[in-house]
Amino acid sequence: PLISHNVSTLERVCFDAALVDDQYYARDHRIQGQAVFPGAGFIEMACIAATVAGEKRVRRLKDIYWVQPLSLTDPQQDLKIGLVNPNGDSVEFVVTTVDDDHERVVHCEGRAFFDDRSGPGASSRESLPEWRQRCGESHDGERYYKLFQRLGFDYGPTFRVIDEVAIGNGCALATLALDPSLAKDFEQYVLHPCLIDGALQTVVALLAADEGGVPHLPFAIDEIEILGSLTPRCHVLVERSSDSVGAASTGILQFNVHI
Repeated sequence: PLISHNVSTLERVCFDAALVDDQYYARDHRIQGQAVFPGAGFIEMACIAATVAGEKRVRRLKDIYWVQPLSLTDPQQDLKIGLVNPNGDSVEFVVTTVDDDHERVVHCEGRAFFDDRSGPGASSRESLPEWRQRCGESHDGERYYKLFQRLGFDYGPTFRVIDEVAIGNGCALATLALDPSLAKDFEQYVLHPCLIDGALQTVVALLAADEGGVPHLPFAIDEIEILGSLTPRCHVLVERSSDSVGAASTGILQFNVHI
């Protein structure tokens, strides 16, 4: 649903996306009052574009950087998803727009890796009851959306996916539920932006509990491994990465996220 056309030529592989201001990603995702396209949407676009072009399932996405946010100020915003430097098992992607001065603006880049193997991937070593025991008492997600609003993140119904969240012992466990209005198109997505955004919101909820409401924004993802299909209702465990200790001196916080 996020990609409009395959506009590839013999010279380059490229897909177009036409984002419109009445869709859920513009209506319900606002930062400081401005409609901003969710960074998770770029990941879904890249995953689908690589799957179509490579004719193989994307198994991993690596070295994802959100270079610049995309404000949705016009009734329609046109994007391009370009795929470059394929080497058989992977391809680089870059998501761009053109600004008022006809300059190319990069919003997101990274690399997609294809899966030639069959069968399920490895699952997390911990079970859901163990996660619940680690994180302690659950709270209604609404209390965190009130906090997010004070921090400038104004989410409408389709992005209020955290049903409940438990925080404790340096980790957070959230239950995510897709808004029923999006159920019809759900099977057309691989990494639905609302659920992936909800996983990132859970990171912010953990930070808010630890650090008293200092706002943080993600700017990079080291790696996403796709083990299976997302479901409209799912659980997310967030925990600080063991690499965070070295990164903390640079002001960078790192987390592992299991869905």
